[in-house]
Amino acid sequence: MYEHNYELDTIEIRFKRKSDGREIAADILLKNSQLNSLLFIECKDGGLDLDQANRYNTLTDSDILTSQITNLVGDIKHEIAYIGSKQKKDKLITDIKFSSLKFPILINEESKITLEYNKFVCPTLEEIFSNEVSIKNYSLNYYPFGVNDSDEYILSIITPTLMKFMGMQKEFSPEDILNETHSIFNYIGTLTINELKRKIGILLSNLSKKELNKFFEMPTTKTNFKLKSKGSIGLRKEIEKYIASQLEIKTRPRRQKSLFDF
Repeated sequence: MYEHNYELDTIEIRFKRKSDGREIAADILLKNSQLNSLLFIECKDGGLDLDQANRYNTLTDSDILTSQITNLVGDIKHEIAYIGSKQKKDKLITDIKFSSLKFPILINEESKITLEYNKFVCPTLEEIFSNEVSIKNYSLNYYPFGVNDSDEYILSIITPTLMKFMGMQKEFSPEDILNETHSIFNYIGTLTINELKRKIGILLSNLSKKELNKFFEMPTTKTNFKLKSKGSIGLRKEIEKYIASQLEIKTRPRRQKSLFDF
């Protein structure tokens, strides 16, 4: 994409159309300044969300201009594409076909991406995906976690950053943690960033009051956190213990209901 002048604009972009107030929420937005064109990509591991698809289908270039979601100006063109997994591709393709939608469907299969259904309007995109695209060398570190990930998973990712702030004896905020852990922090949509800050803030606040209380000091502001200077090994062990306990609870078989429950 980069070799064809596409670059990342926003991850998890969300905005409301001024025409009707309906929300557009795409996983990835790419832009091509030379073509003055945008590509919205929706990632699916299953079937189609028809209401969402209809919102995409009625999105106009005028909606994009009035929403001011990009620095492209003038005669902007845009296109929507879906990307799904090999395991669920039949469901996604069937839903698109049944709904008579023209969105191109890309399929992620191990180390390649292929165009499986429909075509791109943009000749450049059609050229790019006319042959399978190799994705052998990629890293999950660019986007280590999102708002839909569990607290224990997020905690496992941010633990090294907590250790770093403990050693520096520095107060830190949820935004500081995101800056340290998300290498493409500045590309994440504002609403998503705010949700991530809130999620991390609530997680750390709860831990500082309960399970990890002995490792936290009183910060100077309500939105900040501070860890005590000693006990990094103990903190790591307690975090690992907490994560293990949460995973054990989630995988524990539910008690079968008895007649007394009714």
